[in-house]
Parts: sequence; C-alpha cells; structure tokens
Amino acid sequence: MRQLKLYITILSFLCFYGIKAQTQTEKMSEKQKFEYCILQAQKGDPVAQHDVGVMYRDGDGVKQDFELAVYWYKKSAEQGYVPALHRLAWMYDNGWGVEQNYPEALFLYRKAAEKGYAYSMNNIGLMYSKGRGVEQDDEQAVKWYLKAFEQDNEYAMPCRNLGLHYENGEGVEKDDEKAVSWYRKGAELGDDISQFNLALMYDNGTGVEKDDLLALHWYSEAAKQGDSDAQYSLAQMYEEGQGIPQNYEKMLMLNLI
Repeated sequence: MRQLKLYITILSFLCFYGIKAQTQTEKMSEKQKFEYCILQAQKGDPVAQHDVGVMYRDGDGVKQDFELAVYWYKKSAEQGYVPALHRLAWMYDNGWGVEQNYPEALFLYRKAAEKGYAYSMNNIGLMYSKGRGVEQDDEQAVKWYLKAFEQDNEYAMPCRNLGLHYENGEGVEKDDEKAVSWYRKGAELGDDISQFNLALMYDNGTGVEKDDLLALHWYSEAAKQGDSDAQYSLAQMYEEGQGIPQNYEKMLMLNLI
C-alpha cells in the first residue's frame, strides 16, 4: 500500500493508514495533519490524495465537504490506488457528494475487487442482495460474500452477511447451524451485529443448544459497542434473572443508556 519515496510514505502514515510507532507527527493536530497531507496530495501522491478525501468526508482537520472528498478520491483512483476506487464507489452508492449512481458504484467496486480488495467484494454482494445496479440475486450475493471472506478472513462484514443468508435461507438452503457458525466468526472479529445475532441464537436455542450464559456474554459484548438492541435484551435478562441473579439496578442502568 505504500508508494513513492520514503519521505512521502512517512507523510502518508500520518494520514490514518500508517504505522503505530510514536513519532512527532502523531502529536500534530488534525488541522496540521490535513495541511501536511494536502501538500503531498497536490504533488500527486495517490495515498495522500485518498487520505485527503477521507478527511474531507469525515471533517477531520477541515470543514466537511463530500464534493471535495469525491474530487480527491477520483484523483487517487485515476492513479490506480485501490482504496480510493472503493471509497469513490461508496460515494456513488450512497449519493454523497455526487448524484447517486448504482451502476457506476458497481463498476468501481468491481475494479477494486479485481485487484483483490475484500471490502469491495463484500459490497458487490450487498448490491446483488439489494438489487442495486444489478438484478437482485441472492446466490450471487452469497458468492461475493464468500470471496470477500476468503480474501480477508479478518474482515467481519461477510461473516455477518453470510449468517443472515443462512438464517433466512436466501441464496442458500436455510441452515441455522451454519448461520451460528458465521455469526460466531463475525462476533469473534468484533462485529456488534454478529454478536447480537449470535446471542439471540443462544437465547432462543436456534441452531445451537440454548445457553443463557453465552447469550449473556454476547449480548454484553454487543452492548459494550453501543448496540441498543443488545442493551435492551441484556436489561431483560437482568430483570428476569435469566441465567444470572436478578438485578434491577443493572436493568435500569441499561434501559437508561
């Protein structure tokens, strides 16, 4: 992912995607980081161009501006920088800074996927699942989710999506045990929705033996990440004393979050 001369690489590191070693640049303010990055972007560094796009999208160190985010993503994508292709596709997909255009989003996702970008593979799956820019096709969606996971088995989103397809029998034969397996993979990778869905499976004994303690564990993990459904379910468990001692104080605290 690192390109051009060493000094440009170091500058790019401070634009979100670099090493975690403590350096002087890490102590810069967000505004200083933006100024540093845009200087390199204007010189043609595709990594910096991408990162400036991220900063404009998120409003980090500069006023949020989706149109300028698109501009810099395009500059970077024109040089073949794959994360920029993916993020530009996402802007077309969602209509941020540009008129929403599903076929263009799909085209760009495919270009990034051809270069092995797992995030784009997953999003192609979503396009097929929702019928955006392409005829709705759950079998194709499952195919692309599997490709994404095979490309990057530390990426949680395909696990969540595959769990949903197996649970609902969309594009595959309904199989609750496989749904549990995929949710577990996603949950262990830190995805809060996978954690919540896995907790539900244990809570209801669906695809797995009912286990209140494991349901409690995964509701808790999802709740820590701010998942409101998990917080509500956890509060219910404390209220009813399901698998744990009844605790109205914790129940009230969770309901107030």
